[in-house]
Amino acid sequence: MMLMIIMVGTMLLMLATLAYTMGSSAALENGVYYMGITIPAKWRGEDAVKSIRAEYRRSWRRISLAGLAAGLAILLFYDYVSLQVVYLMTWFFVLMYVYREALKRYGWKLYHWKIGQEWYRNDNEGGQVRRIDTILTNSRHSMPVRPYWGIAPMLCVMYCVYRYLTAGVSVVSACFAACAVMFLAQYFVIVRSRTKVYCDDSKVNVEINKSVKYEWSRCMLLHSGMAALIALVTAFLSTKDLPAMVKGSSYLLIMLCTAGSMVTMLVADRNVRKVKNQADFAKYYDEDDIYYLLGKKNPNAPRVQEKRLGIGFEINAGNEVETVIVALTMVFVIGMAIFLSRYDFADITTSFTEETGGRVQVRVVAADERDSFYVDEITEIELLENYPRMSKNNGYDGTVYNIGAFNVSGYGKCRTYVCLKTKPAIIVRTQDKTYLLNDESEAETRELYDRLVEACGNGVQ
Repeated sequence: MMLMIIMVGTMLLMLATLAYTMGSSAALENGVYYMGITIPAKWRGEDAVKSIRAEYRRSWRRISLAGLAAGLAILLFYDYVSLQVVYLMTWFFVLMYVYREALKRYGWKLYHWKIGQEWYRNDNEGGQVRRIDTILTNSRHSMPVRPYWGIAPMLCVMYCVYRYLTAGVSVVSACFAACAVMFLAQYFVIVRSRTKVYCDDSKVNVEINKSVKYEWSRCMLLHSGMAALIALVTAFLSTKDLPAMVKGSSYLLIMLCTAGSMVTMLVADRNVRKVKNQADFAKYYDEDDIYYLLGKKNPNAPRVQEKRLGIGFEINAGNEVETVIVALTMVFVIGMAIFLSRYDFADITTSFTEETGGRVQVRVVAADERDSFYVDEITEIELLENYPRMSKNNGYDGTVYNIGAFNVSGYGKCRTYVCLKTKPAIIVRTQDKTYLLNDESEAETRELYDRLVEACGNGVQ
């Protein structure tokens, strides 16, 4: 149930992010871009502009409702995490494509109408002119937040890596630690990004660029810090058998950090837009709408630039790089789904093998996990009618199977092989390890328990 809640929550968060991004592109207060086209706010009261905006908003609402209905279809794959992952990512990319195509359709309408008005034509027709504002260039280093705030996240990351190598903490913790590093790298990309000349007024140029670099550099440092905090929390959860209240509080903290990341992005975006909307452009130097509409690299823009659509920055490389990124993402998702499918459709098998000398070895296999122990190493066997509380360390915790290394309440670290649809489970303690296992049915599980007890003789209970 918890996994499905996470999946549905992720789907709703993705939908909300996409809907906000694509809806805000036609908002009245949207900086200098309107539906991806350069139209400052003072010209957005034109009747034609209002009409095109209204058409797009109606299309946006229909797409959002259809996306919600299609997203909730993930409930059909309740028992299969692999299918949930594939469906979720496919749904996201298809929805993103539909949103963008709708926006570009109305963006073309706006562009052709704008050209017909013969407004503020580019003054570099017939050649490429690179505009330089020396006052802006000289002040670029004082714009971003200082990098010292990134020290604490990096210390957290180093600790998580150490724990991962020495104590085997959750892979999830390692992934969030990697995210913290990635956000810090994005901070340096933003810091080093080229300043942009918006107009003839140096004061306006400095004000906007300072807002962009300050807000987004701060945002990346905050993201790095929150990702590092989640990495610490998940590492703590994966190595300790904790009360339900403590775990619940930890999960709440993770959710708050995730929501906080979204809030910091929205705040940064709002603050930058506010500065742009307040700026008085005598002339705006951006007549590159056609590159956006055609999905081509803009030769007049820096390698890393602000997004026309969405929040944050993007690589100035056109649709080619975007297509490659989407393709690589889907390859990764499909590969992960293939890996997870072996656990979704796992078959727990327990076999007894008598070796030369009379020793009996028990082998337990499920998906890519396998363990073995000798009967004469067993010190305790217990049949559990109900499952104890379990938290994953490393392995797979799905709707049907829990397989791998788990912390089990009352028993500590256990190698776990259980089908969650079968109620009884067996605790097997050996001299070195503890195992929690069962079979595909109640009858088979009780039969396995009887066989283990019989194999051990009367000395073990």
